Amino acid sequence: MYPHLDRLAQQGTYFRQFYASSPVCSPSRCGIMTGQYPFDNGPERQHGDEGTYHCVGSTAGLRGTKGSLYEGGVRVPLIVSLPGRVPAGRVDFDALMSNVDFMPTLASVCGCEIPEEHCCDGEDVSDAWYGNIYNRQKPIIWEFHFGHGYTIFPKYAVRKGNYVLLQVNNGEMEMYDTSRDWSQVDNVAAREKENFEELYKILKTIPKQSTFQER
Repeated sequence: MYPHLDRLAQQGTYFRQFYASSPVCSPSRCGIMTGQYPFDNGPERQHGDEGTYHCVGSTAGLRGTKGSLYEGGVRVPLIVSLPGRVPAGRVDFDALMSNVDFMPTLASVCGCEIPEEHCCDGEDVSDAWYGNIYNRQKPIIWEFHFGHGYTIFPKYAVRKGNYVLLQVNNGEMEMYDTSRDWSQVDNVAAREKENFEELYKILKTIPKQSTFQER
């Protein structure tokens, strides 16, 4: 369906665990350009005056759509092609990345320094681009608030390692092990206490609007 993308993938590395910094387009662009979380993509789902409609697209079984912090709303494909530096024809299933990593990574690749006064939320993931061993140090976090029709979608989320913790609008906590449950149907929050507490501490540090509910 996308011959040019397929050809590009053969020339570079296809990363399977790359995430947008927001489940909608404009804030995601802010994340790319600044290296910071926008705090304000998947196929679209909206509610309008004439009822619900779904835009064309499929998440291939991932839960959620555009406007959701579930996998189907924020997990997107990434192809990196840099002949002579990025391995060609490779697929990476493990490196965890976000588009807020672009600024520090491209600065590293180009040999540039980011001004000290500019604080990047992302990190340099060039080791992953080059095919080297890479272990992410910073968690990936999201905050997203939308109008009517999205009231059941998560408002906050944090991903660290294989686990992602989400808080939906009613305050309920959901945690999923993405290494075995990309469709996010098995909520392990009550069973994985240690991982839950670790992620919940991070979740509470996210700059919050009034919808955040302490458990």
